[in-house]
Amino acid sequence: MSNIIFIDGSATIKWTTFSDGTETCKITPERVQGSHGYVEREVSNKIQVHIEDGTRDLIRIGLVKDALYRLGIKNVTLTLMYMPQARADRVFEKGMPLPIKVFANILNSFGFDKVYLFDPHSDVTPALINNVEVITQPRLVYNLKIDSGTKFTLCAPDLGATKKTFDTAKLLGHDKFYQAIKVRDVTTGDIVACDLVEQEVSGRVLIIDDIADGGASFKHLAKLLKERGASQVDLYVTHGIFSKGLEAMKPEIDNIFVENIVGSFINVADIWQFNE
Repeated sequence: MSNIIFIDGSATIKWTTFSDGTETCKITPERVQGSHGYVEREVSNKIQVHIEDGTRDLIRIGLVKDALYRLGIKNVTLTLMYMPQARADRVFEKGMPLPIKVFANILNSFGFDKVYLFDPHSDVTPALINNVEVITQPRLVYNLKIDSGTKFTLCAPDLGATKKTFDTAKLLGHDKFYQAIKVRDVTTGDIVACDLVEQEVSGRVLIIDDIADGGASFKHLAKLLKERGASQVDLYVTHGIFSKGLEAMKPEIDNIFVENIVGSFINVADIWQFNE
């Protein structure tokens, strides 16, 4: 199954990979029963992408957009569940590139009429993409209905997540949230320090953030929250990579909620099993 789909299922995309690694695709309209036999449905102008391989998928998006153009499909919209290189939103060291700008420039060259982007890592990404509309984390958390009748307090895992956590708490009608602070070595990605502003916490806590890669920092924070009084610690992330798997999150994390799975390290069944 292609990781690029038409939102209304009006067509399929078949990929061909040549021996040198070059790819191409063919869009085939869905055939449905009509009054005089089978007819082809009109191909949708709305595509959605679940990122599996960021560099490859960026080129695939361009190939699909070009195929749609050659079919005469206009006003094409893209729903991008995750933006590759969104975390590389600065030049980390002299001699290094600005990856998010390179990716954004390529994406802009495809000429989408609208790009819907799920919870980007920072404000840099939407500032670089043409015709963008952000689906925000507060909106996603609210729609997920995590509460299920149980009260909880949100926790921002670092200062970069503070504004999103504040906005989410406000939307949920919460009057407070807990604040954690972590220090990351930007050259290695390693967390070198983590602490919690509050000395005492209580009840159920929900850590919310945009991305979980290995997840070690969330596990450490959950342990700290429980040491300071939390009865349960759950984790919500918009984009779940979990390159170390979910078992690495136990026993500190009790439940995991993921809006969008990135890559192939985990799947939906893994999340269900973890939360049982």
